[in-house]
Amino acid sequence: MRDPYRLLDLEPTTDDDAAIKRAYLQKVRQYPPEQAPQQFQEIRAAFESVETERKRREHRLLARGEVSAEEVIEQLLRGAASHPFTRPQRGDLLAALVAEIGVVEGEEGDG
Repeated sequence: MRDPYRLLDLEPTTDDDAAIKRAYLQKVRQYPPEQAPQQFQEIRAAFESVETERKRREHRLLARGEVSAEEVIEQLLRGAASHPFTRPQRGDLLAALVAEIGVVEGEEGDG
């Protein structure tokens, strides 16, 4: 997928939920799903990848190249047998993710 901030005509440091939603709605008016389904799908995917603070943090971690999506999935699957958010080992990829996205031990996920 292309850079979601670029697709939405936003600065990469934009953190204002309202500004992100306004940019998304402006693009949807420009590319309605009935007239431009492919562009609409790209815009929708871009919005979904940055619509919440948590998703923006995850996107930035991946965009900086600190981890790849495959590494994130592999690490989460490897830790699935024991709760993946319990005190990871120092230097562990999961520790970096937990620190970056702000998950606190004992806190439940989004679902």
